[in-house]
Amino acid sequence: MSAVSGGTVLSVDELAAAARTLGLAPPAMFHSGWSDDDRPVADTVALKCLLARGLAQVRDENGRPAVGLTTEARALLTPLLTPTAVVSVETAPRGRLVVAEVAETVTVAEERQPSLWYLTTEPGPAESVAAELVPVRATPPAAQEPLALTPGLSARLDHHLLAGDGADALARTARRSGMSTSDADRFALVVAAVEATTAVSAWRRSGPDQWAGGTVRWLDAGPYGLWMRQNEPPDDCDGSDEDVEVLLPVPATDVEAALRSLLRAEHLTVARP
Repeated sequence: MSAVSGGTVLSVDELAAAARTLGLAPPAMFHSGWSDDDRPVADTVALKCLLARGLAQVRDENGRPAVGLTTEARALLTPLLTPTAVVSVETAPRGRLVVAEVAETVTVAEERQPSLWYLTTEPGPAESVAAELVPVRATPPAAQEPLALTPGLSARLDHHLLAGDGADALARTARRSGMSTSDADRFALVVAAVEATTAVSAWRRSGPDQWAGGTVRWLDAGPYGLWMRQNEPPDDCDGSDEDVEVLLPVPATDVEAALRSLLRAEHLTVARP
């Protein structure tokens, strides 16, 4: 997953400061973690860096000096800060990628190192650009049945993936959550073998404060193949009204088809991203 061979490199502090020069709050992905007391100092340092790099300039504003972005920097950053369409790709452990569009202008932002984003512009639309940047490992389907996760196990799946828990610990956790012994053992083998997790979200503005979009998520479990993470309606017999998360073993072609459907705006849900 790489789109950037050149372009502009900005830190999250520089991106946040640039947003505030436009009177905008920085997107959540560019939050630097500074406290309210420390943020003005961080913004001052970041603005000095933008000035030194020729991405900002001092202008007169009602007789007082003010710092603003150059025309080129504004064109590069506006899609990220006020997008009409956004595709985000999060792949652990490789990193994050954001493709944002406004007025047919697309900016690709790739986090190659923590808190450092590489920015380039591409011809749109955002969904077409993103479709070229999401790799799916070619693999046959795993010869296994789907795994329905208990609510507690589903809520902690991301934690287990990040922690890199071993198969024995995962099996014990799954059994304690209410999984059968056979399913718990299968769950443990798959999750312990995961080499990468990917989530692709695509959103396009459909009205004031309203977005249409959705997300495709899957696990690459190495020798155990690809597993899509899907939410399915509960079984009527369970007496629950909450969706059930299911790990579904699939071939790469199924993941690619789900991505095509998402990026072509098929079967979208409506919500705010």
